[in-house]
Amino acid sequence: MEPQPVNGESNYWLRARIIRGNYGTEEATAEQTTSTTLQPSRAISTTLTQAVSSGVNILRVSSASGFQANDSILIGANTSQPEYAEISSISSNTLTLTNSINSDHASGATVELFEQEVSSGINIIKVDSVRGFLPSDRIRIDPGTNNQEDLEIVSINFNENTLTLTSNLTDSHPVETSVVLLPASALAPPVVKSLTLSYSYNSGDSPLSACLTYNDFTYVDCTTHANQDGSPFEAFTPTPDLRPTLYLGFDAPFANRPVTIYAQVEPPVPGELATSPTITQKAVIVPEYASPDRWVRLGVEVDETAAMSQPGLVRFIGPTDLTKQSEFGKNLYWLRIRWQWGDFRVPPRLQQLLLNTTWATQATTIENEILGSSNGNPNQTFSTLQFPVLEGQQLEVQEEEETDLQEEVWVVWQEVSDFYGSGPEDRHYVLNHLTGEVRFGNNQQGRIPALGSNNIRMVYYRTGGGKRGNKPAETITELKTTVPYVDSVTNLEAASGGAEQESLEWVKEQGPKTLRHRYKAVTAQDIEDLVYQASTDVARAWAITPEFNPKDLQWLPNYQLPLEGSGTITVSLWSQGNNPPTSYQLQVKINGPGQTIAYEEKIFTSDQSSDRQLTYSVTASQFSLGTEWYVTMVNLGDVNVSGDVKIEYPGGSLTENFNLPPKTTNHADNSPYLDKKDFGRVELIVLPDSAARQPTPSLGLLDLVEAYIQNRCAPTFDLQVTGPYWVDVTVTAEVVPISLAVSEAVVFGVNDALNNFLHPLTGGVEGQGWPFGRQPHKSDLYRLIESVPGVNYVNSLSIDLADIPDEQKKRFLIYSGEHQISLDF
Repeated sequence: MEPQPVNGESNYWLRARIIRGNYGTEEATAEQTTSTTLQPSRAISTTLTQAVSSGVNILRVSSASGFQANDSILIGANTSQPEYAEISSISSNTLTLTNSINSDHASGATVELFEQEVSSGINIIKVDSVRGFLPSDRIRIDPGTNNQEDLEIVSINFNENTLTLTSNLTDSHPVETSVVLLPASALAPPVVKSLTLSYSYNSGDSPLSACLTYNDFTYVDCTTHANQDGSPFEAFTPTPDLRPTLYLGFDAPFANRPVTIYAQVEPPVPGELATSPTITQKAVIVPEYASPDRWVRLGVEVDETAAMSQPGLVRFIGPTDLTKQSEFGKNLYWLRIRWQWGDFRVPPRLQQLLLNTTWATQATTIENEILGSSNGNPNQTFSTLQFPVLEGQQLEVQEEEETDLQEEVWVVWQEVSDFYGSGPEDRHYVLNHLTGEVRFGNNQQGRIPALGSNNIRMVYYRTGGGKRGNKPAETITELKTTVPYVDSVTNLEAASGGAEQESLEWVKEQGPKTLRHRYKAVTAQDIEDLVYQASTDVARAWAITPEFNPKDLQWLPNYQLPLEGSGTITVSLWSQGNNPPTSYQLQVKINGPGQTIAYEEKIFTSDQSSDRQLTYSVTASQFSLGTEWYVTMVNLGDVNVSGDVKIEYPGGSLTENFNLPPKTTNHADNSPYLDKKDFGRVELIVLPDSAARQPTPSLGLLDLVEAYIQNRCAPTFDLQVTGPYWVDVTVTAEVVPISLAVSEAVVFGVNDALNNFLHPLTGGVEGQGWPFGRQPHKSDLYRLIESVPGVNYVNSLSIDLADIPDEQKKRFLIYSGEHQISLDF
């Protein structure tokens, strides 16, 4: 045994480590079969009495009873755009929120309590199900952290799904925490009465030289406690964080002014989006800072990262009470980010966090450029010296002030797309951003600028743009002008978003499409066309809707009853002596005019086989509403039901045979029922403009496209924007070159040709990319390889494709793999 240094002290050390589990818990056994989950103890819901717009933080509700300050709530749970908020204070039936809401909500939208955890100090807990539990059972509340609790059940309320326990909860636990029934074997673990360790070593009466504990990367000297009899100390300290938390330590406090941090996040892995689960509740993270007394929520002004899932800036005001404290053995100024609730579509992969960052645009700013002098004529035109002109310009015209002082002032004019809505006094102009041409009105549609010399100017405009600005990362490193206190610059991310002027062919193609969709997403084709309007980064889009073939339907029985007056309608099943099946569940409805619900309905079951009639008496007033009365039948069971039905009504009767498949067979052949969960569902696959082998959209691009389409489609759309399912195409070919001298060039040439031909966006026979669900044929590749210079012919060729799941056969897109090209002479 040799001395080793620990925390700067060299000595002979023994150590004990926790390698699995935690103190106060027993290992789970295979006998645990009964479990449930904790549920919110308070179920409170109300509705908005007034519509609210984004940007406000006050809600007026029908009742604020039961809500408390600091409660988390869900606004608009009954709408397509619910959002979470936190109550700051309550006054009468008014809820004041800590932050402004992000969406509009109509009157009548629900406001529900969103309880995140079950508080400590209570002995009645609400669970998802009490099935399998009995009084006197012992249960374990296991949040997956160190604070497990074992408790005994006193009583059970089966109506409310609550368990009354012998003692109060010691800790608070998140909702959905596991509650497990402990079997008898787990309640009687083996107990070691004594443990003796002996060895021959004469240490004399000297005490321990040192005793250290090491928790959260921090050593604590417990030598004094260890050498004193009866002085206990905590050897193993559990971490206080119950949820995943990111800690950021700074060596100096922030000034009390805006601070910007850039989060560099890795994009999704190709194919990851296509297989990611549908997220019903997006992840919510909470930033906090260390104050003298506790962790305090950090007020963030701007968060472009969408909970650290995409690159972007985070801006906040430096807190004045940020305090240095020790965490993980480092005495620093700490910020932390807690994952509070929700799920991530893909796991965040944070590369680095950077200070001193800002967004930059590839543009040149020009100020106070004189466009010319107005001669007072209608339809005057002027031009900027630089073009194209980016959005955000400001144009002014010098006019005489309408006072006795006869002074001239510069007046801001407004840009419009055309003069169709302009009046004689409107200070409007039309700007062609591509050419820089400025056009004024004629005093009927748009005002004519006042007569003057050099009285029309561009106060401010920017010019630039185009694909030339899409520079790779770390290539913009030179300051063109001097900026105070800035030594150097660099772009850590590749620039994007630059696009060239639309071609005339593109405009001709988009014109008819625009007339068709009018910027409204109604059909799948409308959605695909509008995606390109959302961002210039979109290169391809494909909308997939549920398939429906009416030829596969078997229509439900709908028996029309041409009533001749008021009276009784009687429906009799199996009235012709036929025996019903041994098990059935059949719903029969009598419908008529004047209301959307049935006038009378009944569910016939095999348990009530003797009762096979349904009757309804039509009154004179009901008959006056119309004669369109009818009977419908639905099979609610699990097997086919067939037989005969006899319907008697005022003015006639009918007898028909029926054969009904079960309603549970959604999407089965000849099923008359459609799966309602597919109604309105649209899956939109988006590809970015990229030369990568597998162009994969960023989460930011998907969110941008989703928001653009959602604002232009019906609220019933269930829109899911994602990336493609990728299929690797690997070609193995044996090629015969024309001579040995060109053999190396042939191998490189064939690989390049295959990579270009199999590119999903620019490959294919016509160079327009590959359609979704299309695989290359051998004939395509034979012709391609034999067209490569130096190739005599192809001796053999095979295509290696991975197995494609059935649900992805219409969604997949090919890409070029690692090809195996060999030569034969």
